[in-house]
Amino acid sequence: MLAARKLGALAAFTAGLLLWLTPAVAQEVEEQVVVDPYEWIASSVEEQLEALDPSTLPLAKGGIYVPTLSDPANEPPVLVVDEDKVRTGRTGEVIPLRPGPYVVIISSGSPKQGVAVPVEVFKGEITEVPVQWGGLRVEVVDPKLVPQRAGYDVINSLTREPYGTGFGVDTLQGETLRTWLLPPGLYRIVQPGGNYRSRTDFATVQVPESGFVRYRLVVDTDTGEFRGAGVVLPGEFGSVNAGDDRWFNSMVIGVDGSLTQTRNQVGDINRTVVSGQMFWDTQLVYSWDPHFLSFLTQIEEGISQDRPQEDDPEPLLKTRDSARADVLYTYFFSKVVGPYVRGAVDTQIFPTRELMDEDTTIVVTQNGDEINERAVLANETFRVSGPFEPTTLREGAGMNMRLANTKALTFNLRLGLGMRQNLYGGALLLDDDDATPNRVEYERVGSFGQRGAESTIIANARLPGFAVYSTDLELFVPFSDKSDGASKKPSIEWNNALTARITENLSVRYSADVAYLPIDDIVETPIRLEQSVLLRASWQVF
Repeated sequence: MLAARKLGALAAFTAGLLLWLTPAVAQEVEEQVVVDPYEWIASSVEEQLEALDPSTLPLAKGGIYVPTLSDPANEPPVLVVDEDKVRTGRTGEVIPLRPGPYVVIISSGSPKQGVAVPVEVFKGEITEVPVQWGGLRVEVVDPKLVPQRAGYDVINSLTREPYGTGFGVDTLQGETLRTWLLPPGLYRIVQPGGNYRSRTDFATVQVPESGFVRYRLVVDTDTGEFRGAGVVLPGEFGSVNAGDDRWFNSMVIGVDGSLTQTRNQVGDINRTVVSGQMFWDTQLVYSWDPHFLSFLTQIEEGISQDRPQEDDPEPLLKTRDSARADVLYTYFFSKVVGPYVRGAVDTQIFPTRELMDEDTTIVVTQNGDEINERAVLANETFRVSGPFEPTTLREGAGMNMRLANTKALTFNLRLGLGMRQNLYGGALLLDDDDATPNRVEYERVGSFGQRGAESTIIANARLPGFAVYSTDLELFVPFSDKSDGASKKPSIEWNNALTARITENLSVRYSADVAYLPIDDIVETPIRLEQSVLLRASWQVF
């Protein structure tokens, strides 16, 4: 009996506690923000219609208005059909028509695969086309949310009809995603060339009537396989430039090294050679139409040392030393062209020393006059340049043009005016005379500035076998004369890189940099060449 009374009291207390908590819980639920996963990017139909003015219609005509779910530029055109003809129009725009009945067809596939909506047009009025279709926008990224241009096919799961092939875009370059306008239903997303029977590398998505679906497709950049897919909320969508997420940043670091040791080899000496290289790439991008701002830094460093067993170790020498920063801003007043301003700096961080393999006399000249002579013993080093020597600063402004922007090829051309500050700081340039054995001549190079016209070609091509070729060709024609020691001859810099990815973190990279940089005609053929082959292990930090 006592136990029953205790249980009854406990039940009454629990019920009272729930009654007391219920209003607080209900209030907390009411205060939570409800997020519509199918919210449009565009404003509501009511807001779009309020912005229209029927008085702008042509005399004796009416019009129809097809609401836009995202933005008209990235939605397919609509068809307007009557007994006489077929017209085309755009979503988000008033289409003037004579009064009468019409059928409006909205489709990202063929007309028969679309949604047909009958409407009646009245004189002096704008008729709204009720939204009986849905929108789908597919964002293609890699596992680190970096946008990719990988392709995919959209298939209607009920009719098993393909609607077409879509591609991801490089939102880092200011590109925007295409919007599919589809009949409500279930759709299957497969790899290009796949079909509804695909058992792997497929995903499904439900497109509701008058809803806008944000869909993320994650692909493996090495194999092209699907790694994940699903609907995301409005605040999560867009790896770069959707919502308020206008910034993109990434940092990639990589290292490689080698250790070679020989002992008691015929025709060789006992030695140990160690070498290592590292690189650091960072990128910061602001992309919000029509503004595009990018900031890039690249640092590559390498060292090597030969340690003979019988002798003292040779000095530590650098094998790679390059530091670069580049900032570019473009205002794209159209999809393909806009004015730009840019700035760049190229330098090396550490001093450069040359190792002499025999006793040598070094002669330094300037403007043809000998200013210094010294003897350097074998296995000693001679300093050719100090830290941050040389440093080149570049500034420019002009027009930036996107001549090609596809999955396989991007091609940009910049034309404008520029300035150069060549800060050599007294660094030495080899100008050896073969007629003077045991003597090596160097010319000390002074700093100078230039003003002129610049032209830059930047292209990237995706090749078969997960290979990427990139090239950067820059031409500069100075206006200045020789009064300041600068050459009036044009300079050309051509940087090339071919990268073949082996795994997600391992790749082979061949680079070849060719430059024609006349420096007061010091040498007859002032052509510089630097090439290398690197096996790179890299990791993306963020």
